[in-house]
Amino acid sequence: MGRWVLVLTELRPVLGGKVRWDAARGCYVTDRVARGEVMRISITPSTPKERCLRIALEGIAPGNQFVYDKVIFLPYVTFNFRVSTSPSYDNVDLNIFTFSGAFSKRIPIGSR
Repeated sequence: MGRWVLVLTELRPVLGGKVRWDAARGCYVTDRVARGEVMRISITPSTPKERCLRIALEGIAPGNQFVYDKVIFLPYVTFNFRVSTSPSYDNVDLNIFTFSGAFSKRIPIGSR
């Protein structure tokens, strides 16, 4: 049985792609995802009244397809989302458009 690893891109200078146990968070952490790896994406609102207008998931859809303007409800979780194996993609980009504005998260794709 596999375990989920929390991706924290801000740890790039510390981890360099390695997976480490984080006792403070009680889970494994890394700073990037690997090609072909299965991801779970969780989007949680920052306020109880936050509503989502649309979402765009770029560069990680199976078959190197893009998903744009998919209406979702918050909180949102998607399982079994596979990172592209194509070398033409070097990041996973998640763009979220809500009533509070536009938010973007870039997750590097790399080796461990």
